[in-house]
Amino acid sequence: MSESATQLNFELLALDTSENFIIKSEVDLLYLFRSYSDLWKNASLDEQNLTITDGDATLEVQKIKADVEPNKTFLIKLTGDSNWLEAKRINILSFLAAQNFDCLYILLDEISQEIATQLYPLIYQLENALRTYLTKFMITKVGVSWWKITATSELSKKVNDRKNNEKEFSQFIDNKLYLADFGDLGQLIYKHSSGFITKEDILKKIAEVEETPKAIRKLKSDLQSNYQKFFREHFKNNGFQDKWQEMEKLQQFATQCSTILN
Repeated sequence: MSESATQLNFELLALDTSENFIIKSEVDLLYLFRSYSDLWKNASLDEQNLTITDGDATLEVQKIKADVEPNKTFLIKLTGDSNWLEAKRINILSFLAAQNFDCLYILLDEISQEIATQLYPLIYQLENALRTYLTKFMITKVGVSWWKITATSELSKKVNDRKNNEKEFSQFIDNKLYLADFGDLGQLIYKHSSGFITKEDILKKIAEVEETPKAIRKLKSDLQSNYQKFFREHFKNNGFQDKWQEMEKLQQFATQCSTILN
């Protein structure tokens, strides 16, 4: 481990409400951790300082005095470089859960903060890149009324409720797409169908269609999602839906971490 490697921290509270739990003190818990060989390479236990040290990585245990029962509450602090800590924090949580601690609370997770700090700007760029693409595509292929015939009533309501969130440009431009969520952008491509956003729209089209093979084929084509009608060729069937939904999970994680940091 390089001496210049940034040391990060992970802290949690572990609570035991059982009267029969064998762990009574910080030292007891330290020896329990020391017995978990998957955590360590060459660990040394210091009873006086209540720590386990393994190279530049440390684990510290403190018993927290509580005014109410249960009184067996332990503060556990891990410090190490990002490579070590990212894996060990999951090991620690899994290990403590296996020891029948009733409640575990994460107090500090600098690994997640570091990941979010790096990830959020990239996701923001990706999100706005898709907004740019959708705006150009829909205006030129569907027309200026594309939002009215493409956005569901639920999406329209969400965007309308957020109109006051952005005041700098909203008095000049149509900014509906910029008030939609990350997940909504993906659904405009792989789920929604322009011109068929409600059950009533579909029933009306079916009632009006001529009973000819050509008209029925056209209706079936029109009923397809925007992805099938417009975007399949452009996205080359590269699993856009699955990838965008996975990115949405990362975006939510990054946003949550960013909110906590700010």
